[in-house]
Amino acid sequence: MKRVEAAPSEPIVKPSQSTPLPSFIPEGWTQTGGDWAELDPADYSKPKPPSLVDEDYLICRNVVIAFALKQKIWVKMVLFSHLREIPYNEDPFESLQFSPQRKLFIRRLVEGFKSGKENSYDDVIDDKGKGLIFLLYGPPGLGKTLTAESVAKVAQRPLYHVSAGELGTDVGSLERELLKIFQMGARWNAVVLLDEADVLMSKRTTDSLQRNSVVAVFLRMLEYYSGMLFLTTNRRDDFDDAFFNRIHVTIEYSELDDMSRANIWRHHLARATQGNTRPSTWTEDMYQQLGRLQLNGRNIKNYVRTAHAFTTAANGEDLTLKQVLIVLRNSLPGSSVSGSIGSNRQSDGRELLLQKLEELVI
Repeated sequence: MKRVEAAPSEPIVKPSQSTPLPSFIPEGWTQTGGDWAELDPADYSKPKPPSLVDEDYLICRNVVIAFALKQKIWVKMVLFSHLREIPYNEDPFESLQFSPQRKLFIRRLVEGFKSGKENSYDDVIDDKGKGLIFLLYGPPGLGKTLTAESVAKVAQRPLYHVSAGELGTDVGSLERELLKIFQMGARWNAVVLLDEADVLMSKRTTDSLQRNSVVAVFLRMLEYYSGMLFLTTNRRDDFDDAFFNRIHVTIEYSELDDMSRANIWRHHLARATQGNTRPSTWTEDMYQQLGRLQLNGRNIKNYVRTAHAFTTAANGEDLTLKQVLIVLRNSLPGSSVSGSIGSNRQSDGRELLLQKLEELVI
């Protein structure tokens, strides 16, 4: 991180109880655990100070106020020794199962928005229509969240991930929370990801004034947001038509084919086996057979992660097809170990695929 921002005087969203704070942040140093009355709101109207020299740093403290993105809470003190510059080494688009043309399209949009924001084509009304809003829709596990994460890495910007369920349903609180999120997203030049956005975008009707108010508030805030925003949903058929006038890019995610699934297996297995000292035992035939299993990208990632944990427990073993098959046998619906779930035809097909994979075990 190369820039540290001052903190506002209240938390953005209460931190999730299931997501602990990093070990180097004491509980009393958070907004929920300590007294923040002495902190003044950030003032961005003042001119930027000149660059500091070495002598200036002598009077600076060795801690900063920071925002923990995963916990969505400001922390009072973070030691400089715990700050690290975020590495951007690999191509984040490599794992996306898009055509090269679509990857290039998204990359150029993002890079163009990043470099030309101040001189971009604008609405005739000031501060209106300056953002870049994506709508990603399709079944779960196909890469919608991964797309936003990849864009954040390409743009080398923070990812502010929020679920619509965290915003509440009361119109007043919804507007306040969205305003805070959008203000900080724009200030940080962050990529804001709003999951499950369909609850905020449903068609307005005459029998639900509460829902109509929620939709109207969200429409207005989208129109004036100046940053990069990703909205994800599993459906879009019941969206209010007004939203399509405010969304710049719409991307549909279709079910994966065998080739795409094989590529996802190859990508995750390559990452999981990185650092192995012995020659790889993985063959193209193994990837192709694994790709025939009817799984989505999140399923595949979870199975590889489980197989890696299973292998790690056995000292000295590399992750091979044998360990992956053990996990699949104990986890897949329709396998001989986990029992049949769903149609007999699907179960029989999976069993045949697993048997073919077992024949490839070296």
